[in-house]
Amino acid sequence: MSRILRSGCAVLASAALLGLSGCGGGGGGEESGSTPPVTASPAAVTLSGTVATGAAFEGATLVVTDRSGAEVGRIDAVGADGSYTLTLAAGAQAPFVITATRDELRLVSVHDSARSATVNVTPVTTLIAARLSPSGDPDRLAAEVAAGSARIDTTTLAPRIEEVRTLLMPLLQATGTAGDDLLRGTLQTDGRGHDRLLDSLKITITPDSSGSSNIQVTVRQQTAEDSEPASISFNSASSATPPALPTVAAADLVPDGSSALIADLLARATACYALPLESRVSRTDAAAGPADVQAAACRDLFVDADPAGYLHNGARVGPSGAFGGLFRAGATGLVFSRGSYEFSRVNGDLIVGYTTTATSGSTDTGALVVRRVNETGSGRPVLRVIGNQYAHDGGVAAFHQHRRFLSLAQSGWDYHSVGYTLSVANRTDSGGNPVYDRVVVTSPRGHQLTLRPTSGSSYLVLVKSGGTLTGTNFVRLRSRYAAADAGGHPSERDTSLFFAPTDMEDGELSGLSAHSVWKFEYYLASAPGTIAATQHYKTRARPLSIAELRQRGLATLTEAGQSALAAATLPSNGRLPLPDSGGVTLDWQVPDGALAPTNLKLFGRASASGGSFNDQQNVASTARSGTIGCSAQTASDAHCTVGGDFVPAATADGLHLWARDGDGREFASFYAMYRLATPQ
Repeated sequence: MSRILRSGCAVLASAALLGLSGCGGGGGGEESGSTPPVTASPAAVTLSGTVATGAAFEGATLVVTDRSGAEVGRIDAVGADGSYTLTLAAGAQAPFVITATRDELRLVSVHDSARSATVNVTPVTTLIAARLSPSGDPDRLAAEVAAGSARIDTTTLAPRIEEVRTLLMPLLQATGTAGDDLLRGTLQTDGRGHDRLLDSLKITITPDSSGSSNIQVTVRQQTAEDSEPASISFNSASSATPPALPTVAAADLVPDGSSALIADLLARATACYALPLESRVSRTDAAAGPADVQAAACRDLFVDADPAGYLHNGARVGPSGAFGGLFRAGATGLVFSRGSYEFSRVNGDLIVGYTTTATSGSTDTGALVVRRVNETGSGRPVLRVIGNQYAHDGGVAAFHQHRRFLSLAQSGWDYHSVGYTLSVANRTDSGGNPVYDRVVVTSPRGHQLTLRPTSGSSYLVLVKSGGTLTGTNFVRLRSRYAAADAGGHPSERDTSLFFAPTDMEDGELSGLSAHSVWKFEYYLASAPGTIAATQHYKTRARPLSIAELRQRGLATLTEAGQSALAAATLPSNGRLPLPDSGGVTLDWQVPDGALAPTNLKLFGRASASGGSFNDQQNVASTARSGTIGCSAQTASDAHCTVGGDFVPAATADGLHLWARDGDGREFASFYAMYRLATPQ
């Protein structure tokens, strides 16, 4: 309104210079004999469209920013179908940047004029926005427009849209969307047409500095068990034309309508968990199993409506197995949402990502293996959970760690590491003895890594080339000290961990496939000379580079906790004595934009000469305090008393705060309590 009044007064003030009436002035005088000029109010600008990743971006906050950097429109929560309509504030100045934010994920789009229009907000429009940004970071585009370092008009927008169309063209052709308007076309979140295109795309844009970003476009598709999907990677600062995707076969893409089926599956899961515990299952003791799932709404989640057919990494449905929440009162009211198609297995089963929200507000993320079947009676397609049908535990995930040495005056050797965790649970037989002799893992580049059990660890640990067990399952592909003036490499001082023989460069890491394939070969303790099983695992995301990791915030212990750790009196070799009772209580803080921890882990030794152990505790994402108790892992694990406390000689080597994002990437703030070695 002030802009309109100012405009009108400016016209009248000009007239006053000619002896005519002033702004707000009265008085008679003679009529001029001419028609006074009229200033038309600018027409209201209304934007509408769909906010989607394939699935509707339900619950996201949508904000429109204009040329000046001012917020000129907001929707606090996008609706269930992803559609939005928003009339901008009077006086809003084009161009506009539209941002939709939900948790750590953000989608961006643009509109180059002050005319009402349809403008979708999707991963594809986010890629267009990234190509308009001088930093390659769509999150910075609004500020860059306001600062004048980025332009959004016809001359800049049209070429970037065509550039994105060219690099996506093989996938556009495979999905029948080559003629679609990537910014303003019709979009419904039904898994068809343009929405199927979105379901088939994984676009990641990761800043690696204030002036550049790594961009990766991956096709979510069905591949052979040992094959990676079509993918391209490039840096925004490169002057070269971005590469186009390789040819994609339509038959390898997600079937039409899958996003709607995923939403239906999660709605059915929510309906199951809404039932009271006594309605869901007939018993909850340790011997309960698939047959005790009694509610039709819950049994209907599984293939053939039979939970007994579900098998995932050796786990069946039960209180301490898969879908353990069905048997716990605390899981009542759990809401499943934010479904996403990840990729398809060689047999056609789909990998589906999801988020759960507890009645407390705590959230967690995960993935399911589901099968598309025709419903009995109606014949309509539905998704039902099946698991990967693997007999043994396993998995691989991108992992990132900030390792800090607050005690023993070693903080100058804090460092970051990135790579992968290779996860195999240290399962035991009825006598408490490890089931596995070893697991041999073959990386995407053909390198073989060996995992073996150790008495106090809940998971198998990596073995160094000389046969030494490390106590970790984290393969560090690249590590760098946090301090710029720290010389050498962390492996020279932190000698008990597992580092790659030669660090990968940041550029190599940014080019790794999001869906890399790893082969696990299992050797049982009862027959160590024979491969008992071979299983393949595919990642959901690549590791960040060190430069990318340093752009992110991580949860940390509170300032008081860090100070106490730094001031703790430790033996010369470190290792903090553990309390005789009550466990170890931690308090932490979560900076804006950082992931909240959902797992706490303590690492230690049973005695000065005893074996290593780890204990852990899951916590709600809303928690800021938690306690880790003592739990023996095998029959020979001696770090706990009969009453479940730490033995008097037990000490801590370190602890970490662990979190996982929606892409399955894992992040840990690690606090070490041991003395580093002196480089030879």
